[in-house]
Amino acid sequence: MPMKLQENKSAVVYCRVSTDDQASTGLSIETQENICTAAAIKDGYSVSEVIKDEGKSAGSLKRPGIQRVISLVLTKTIGAIYVVHSDRLARNTLDHLNLMDLFRKNDVIIKCTQQPDFDGSATSKMVN
Repeated sequence: MPMKLQENKSAVVYCRVSTDDQASTGLSIETQENICTAAAIKDGYSVSEVIKDEGKSAGSLKRPGIQRVISLVLTKTIGAIYVVHSDRLARNTLDHLNLMDLFRKNDVIIKCTQQPDFDGSATSKMVN
C-alpha cells in the first residue's frame, strides 16, 4: 500500500556530499537542495529547513546534519524528509534500517526524488 502524505505539512531537505570532487562533478549540495525543495513544494509541503552535511561520509551517523534531522523527527516537528537518494542518509545497512524505523515510528515520510517511493513492503525496506 503506497504511503500517503501526512497531516504535518512541514518538511526538511537533507543534502550531503562526501568529497569536494563529488560536490563539483556529481550532485552538488546546491543541486540536491534545488531538486528536493521543488519536489517538496510540488507535494504541498512547506520546507522549514535545509540541512547540509558537506564533506561528510555517510559511513557514520555522527554528522551534525543527520543528528539535526533525527532531533526534528524525535520532536515530531516535521512530516517529511526530502533527499535525492537514500544513500545521502546512510551507507551502512544497519544505520539505514535504524533510520527508516525511526522515521516510520514517528510518522515521518522519507521522499527520495531519484528512486521509487518507500511503500512499506519488505522489498521496499530492503532496497531503499
